[in-house]
Amino acid sequence: MFGLGVRERMVIAAKLAIAAVACSAILVPLFALQPALGSKEKNPNNISVKPVTRRIKLRSNQKYTGNIRILNDSSAETKVKVSAAPYWVQDESYAPVYDKYTKHTELARWISFESQEYSIKAKESVEVPYAIKAPKNLPDGGQYVAILVEFGAGADKQIDDTGVLVKGRVGTLLMADLGGNTKNDAKVVKNSVPLLSTNATISVGSLVKNSGNIDTSASYTLKIKNLFGAGACKDKHDKATEVCGKSRLSILPDTDRRATLASENISTGLYLVSQDIKTSEQTSTVTHLVLVAPLPVIIAGLCLILVILAGIVTAIVRRIRGKKTTSLKRSHLSKRKADS
Repeated sequence: MFGLGVRERMVIAAKLAIAAVACSAILVPLFALQPALGSKEKNPNNISVKPVTRRIKLRSNQKYTGNIRILNDSSAETKVKVSAAPYWVQDESYAPVYDKYTKHTELARWISFESQEYSIKAKESVEVPYAIKAPKNLPDGGQYVAILVEFGAGADKQIDDTGVLVKGRVGTLLMADLGGNTKNDAKVVKNSVPLLSTNATISVGSLVKNSGNIDTSASYTLKIKNLFGAGACKDKHDKATEVCGKSRLSILPDTDRRATLASENISTGLYLVSQDIKTSEQTSTVTHLVLVAPLPVIIAGLCLILVILAGIVTAIVRRIRGKKTTSLKRSHLSKRKADS
């Protein structure tokens, strides 16, 4: 840059100054456009099932019996239908799929019920028995089935007190270990901590791949502390802690699962953020600094840097011009003295 002429340097300084003014001009609209943060309301579900998940062991030609309990916490009698469906997931988002048969969802074909239709009185519950008959030749690894409980449009057109049609589906996930040649192979493919957050939330991402033939679990821990080493979050006793989030997720065989862990209400500042991911086969830790600041503050900072750069360039240009002018004056005086 300093190899340029005085005119070019002056043009650069002028452009930097104009950029700084332009940045400042958009700050007010940006402040006005910042969205208000709010929490989504959860719709209450009056039909629930216990347990949510059950793990069982099956062997060849074995018969297994169990039951689920359906609770009706509504103010009206409700009819429900019970069925078994293959439980699988769609892509890395892990959206549940109940109509896909794979080598890991054959369990849905082995389960039966004494009855599939029940009427449950208000504030009461019913116990639903089921039986599983395992075939002689079992595949290796794990099997997964959902015992679904449908109500409303899926079972009986139940109308609530407001005249709204109530419908929905809840269920229990059965996870069966069939023994045999069991292979555990879960690896962390991605462990991502951002460098910048423009709101009061720090979110970390991850991707875990299970190449085995049985489900496994992954443990996630998010830690955040300020530059003085103090934790940036509060525990259940309202004391400062660096542990800002924990999660434990199941990873089905032959699938990749993407997950996000986030901590909210983080003040503007610079933080040391780390995410620990542990599987049965691997531990992955990523740590680095993260800047938390609203977008207008970031732009204001960039504008300030531009203004400072413009001032520095202008000062350098003036100094060079001053030295050049002084040099020309001295040369002119020397020439006059030589002529005289």
